[in-house]
Amino acid sequence: MLGKDGNDYVKEGGLSADWVTEYGSVGQAALASDTTDGPVIAVGTGGDAYAKQGGLSTGWATEYNGAPQSSNFSSATLVYLTNGNWGNAMLCAAVDNDYTWISDNKSDPYCQWERIGSDGQFSLYNPAKGKVLGYQGGNQGLLEMQDVAYPTQGTQQFSFGGWESWGARALQWYGDSGQNVDAGTGTTPRTDAVRTRGWREGNQRQLTWNVAPVTQPATETARSASATYIMNGNWSDQLLCAAADGTLRLSTDRTNRACEWLRFGSDGQFLLYNPEFGRAVGYTGGDAGLLDLQPLAYPTQGGQEFSFGGWESWGARALQWYGDSGQNVDAGIDIPTAGPVHTRGWRHGNQRQLTWNVAPVTPPTAVVSLGDSFMSGEGGRWQGNSNTFTGSRDGTDRAYTGWGAYNPYLVYGTSYDNGCNRSDSAEVHSATDVAQVSVNLACSGATTANIFRAADGGQNFKGEDPQADQLVNVARQYTVKVVALSIGGNDLGFSDIISACVKAFVTGGAACNTAQQANVTAKIATTQQNVVKAVNEIQAAMTSAGYAAGSYRIILQSAPSPLPRAAEIRYPENDWSRLNTGGCPVWNADADWARDHLVNEMSDALKAAAQTAGVDFLDLRDAFQGREVCSTATQLADSANPPSATTSEWARFLVSGTAQGEMQESFHPNYYGQLALGRCLTLMAAAPGVHQAACDNTPGQDPQGMHLVTP
Repeated sequence: MLGKDGNDYVKEGGLSADWVTEYGSVGQAALASDTTDGPVIAVGTGGDAYAKQGGLSTGWATEYNGAPQSSNFSSATLVYLTNGNWGNAMLCAAVDNDYTWISDNKSDPYCQWERIGSDGQFSLYNPAKGKVLGYQGGNQGLLEMQDVAYPTQGTQQFSFGGWESWGARALQWYGDSGQNVDAGTGTTPRTDAVRTRGWREGNQRQLTWNVAPVTQPATETARSASATYIMNGNWSDQLLCAAADGTLRLSTDRTNRACEWLRFGSDGQFLLYNPEFGRAVGYTGGDAGLLDLQPLAYPTQGGQEFSFGGWESWGARALQWYGDSGQNVDAGIDIPTAGPVHTRGWRHGNQRQLTWNVAPVTPPTAVVSLGDSFMSGEGGRWQGNSNTFTGSRDGTDRAYTGWGAYNPYLVYGTSYDNGCNRSDSAEVHSATDVAQVSVNLACSGATTANIFRAADGGQNFKGEDPQADQLVNVARQYTVKVVALSIGGNDLGFSDIISACVKAFVTGGAACNTAQQANVTAKIATTQQNVVKAVNEIQAAMTSAGYAAGSYRIILQSAPSPLPRAAEIRYPENDWSRLNTGGCPVWNADADWARDHLVNEMSDALKAAAQTAGVDFLDLRDAFQGREVCSTATQLADSANPPSATTSEWARFLVSGTAQGEMQESFHPNYYGQLALGRCLTLMAAAPGVHQAACDNTPGQDPQGMHLVTP
């Protein structure tokens, strides 16, 4: 989505942080109508105006399926805690453990805090960690990140002392003002875990702190282990949820993180904080007063405080505004309210609808994919292949938006920016009934070094952290049941092999297979070892996220062959149609080598790696048999033969990148192929006792015809 200045501020997933910086509160207001007057602030990727002065329109929510709901709001009240002696030294939560440390990195979300309470008694919540600051006890006691306690416990409460002459205040544990948070006693800030220290022990400046507003909003929030649902006492499936327009609404969707709340306080007086939006529930006043999302008030104000009434005979309690127990949160009268939630008086009848229960959130289960382009979904833009270069390309181009326009973001989302090209049809998203949520961390072009954790030699790739490090964050937000991995092809130089073999055909040179086999032979052993290490790194990441061995599955998989054997290519070897029409320009000898030797050698190496690492193996080497590029059993799409999952090719043919899509999509599973691979993952995940299986297609059937073949 473009701003009026021409800059792109919104892609799939919502408004960017730069939008907020550039346009202030515009777009954070309530949804505007499609006919709102005023200058256009933003347009959708299709060219339609969705946001004008006054906020995002209802049309945006319809067209983009609520994409900005998790991005409209971010906490406006996050703060840094900066030391009184070293102004650039900040108190931060550690990423890999539950201690705290000192850092000067203001862009680190783990250095950003919410204060809940008043100067004399408050809690410090870290959204990136999903936990609050706690004190272990004792002189020089360690500070640690703890699950939010409810009712709030003394170990999780702190206070500020008076102002010192140098313009800072002691940050003290609430239970003992002599226990002050200590940034260090030397000439530089401490590098070990942060502890407390007595005021009389000297070096007092290092015990004092200031609060500063966050200038670089947090880019991540963790699901707190203390999050709760608030369920209605009359309709137990109805949850109280935050909404993108700043109101509260009811929903039955337990996978919606906007329905998860943190409570701070006690039953008689508490605050409801929504981590998804970084806001607290507020009461606007009056009978039948509106409830809305408000920036967290500090010190906590009465308008953001609530209480529970006594238990009713039906086993629920009134949820009341703290300032007036007659104002009860109302779920509706005859049916659950479809609009914003208001309060209602107890004496107005239909009292069950005014009562609520609290239940702990069970994080949704997740299946997560890691790896390279065969897993990321490279090529998912295309359903079949066509030599028509305009319009929808005979229906094969899923990015076609009409009138000669194309929008790859519709398929690849924001990953199109850095070239990871994670498609909406990627294997992990096409798999069904594996978990409630699917998360794709794979990135086109990745090698095993991009899987390893940074602490063990892993390398960033295309501006992203190593995938095992990303997995830790995902595993803390969800209950991961399956991790699917496809890696190793780029370690062997897959793209170089393809380039060499295509060049040999186009230039009339000798077959490529002899030279390329030598390259593969030189790399295969190291690649296999690195794949084992990649699996071990994933296991270590899951352990650091709190998972026990056996509580999840790792499924390592090989890659399907995009090319058929020479006898199965429908274009003659000595004809340019193999290049210009079919998009499979390789010599027969190279096609046979790739299909029957290269793919087998790679698959066997991955199978051995899986056995060494003790994980499951999904063999996909024959998954596209008869569905490959140029296969005699398939056909190109044209005006008379629309694309079909039963007759079209399941891999992308070779393109130059000048007429149709991008060259990097060539020889990758396309939309149909990814649906097929998703079916394979579904079948493997549904067979917990199967630790090794091949997955083959059924001739003449669509991807639902995929089936497992066990040894």
